[in-house]
Amino acid sequence: MRPKEKNGISGWYSILTSRLNWLSFNGSRIDSRRMGGGSAEAYEILRNHHIKITRTIEAFHTLACPVDCSGVCCHFPPGEISVQIEAALAAPIREHLIRCNLKPEDYIQKVLWSLMPVNVVSALPKELFVFRENADEMVWQVKATGAKMPHKSGDSIPRTCDGHELWVDSKSRACAFLDSRSLCMLQEANLKPAACRDFVCVAYAVHSVTKQLGYLSEDDLKGLGFAERNRLASNLMDAFVSDELMRLETEYHDSIVRLTDAYLLDENMDSTLRDFKAQEEKYILRRRRLFRRVIDPGPLDYLAQLLSWRR
Repeated sequence: MRPKEKNGISGWYSILTSRLNWLSFNGSRIDSRRMGGGSAEAYEILRNHHIKITRTIEAFHTLACPVDCSGVCCHFPPGEISVQIEAALAAPIREHLIRCNLKPEDYIQKVLWSLMPVNVVSALPKELFVFRENADEMVWQVKATGAKMPHKSGDSIPRTCDGHELWVDSKSRACAFLDSRSLCMLQEANLKPAACRDFVCVAYAVHSVTKQLGYLSEDDLKGLGFAERNRLASNLMDAFVSDELMRLETEYHDSIVRLTDAYLLDENMDSTLRDFKAQEEKYILRRRRLFRRVIDPGPLDYLAQLLSWRR
């Protein structure tokens, strides 16, 4: 069984967003320099890279998850963890339930703010979630009164972006809004709480990003159950946060910055372009090799993966 906590994908994602922010910040200057006679080759490299990064980040945040996991992230240990609802969203949710001939009290409940766990209180913007009832500060949250957790711990429990396993355990029950198809009743009504809207399923997001990078295809996933897909996602996440990839991404990021500066200042373009192409070739080759070791491992790679899961 793998460790409860591993490194998350946040570091890799941070490098990518920094690169996108850098190119976006200089976007108008890059366009203006091209109109003023700047290097056409450098311009195409920078613009194409901006498009690629944007698509990769969009893939990370995709919501079109085809994996049947029975809504693992929508299960909570009773009385321990739940989803809090923004105060302004509670009334529309109640009205929606009533229109559907359902009782709101079966789905959401009021809880004293003072009784909320410290980590929850520190994470929630009080002005958006807390409302007053008489002299008490209250917050709305969903009930976990549905079916029991369908998966056992281990391979079937995804990890969060920071590398922790999800909060679920064998006693967890489904969110009251999770229907018999494992779909959220609030999704089509556009009434999902912020915590649900912002949640990223790493098990699918990592697959999606790896496919966007060109290292994974549907053929690689064909016939795999959720536990096998999740195991692959966990191994892919380890590749994303490996020292090797972090070093490659940092070096490549620096080469993009140097190319941008040289292009904007029109200085040392020939040598900078030559250095960038050499750095990009090394980056692509080593990154591809790193991901192929995870997706299509040889005997030694497979043994290393197996040992890492048993640690």
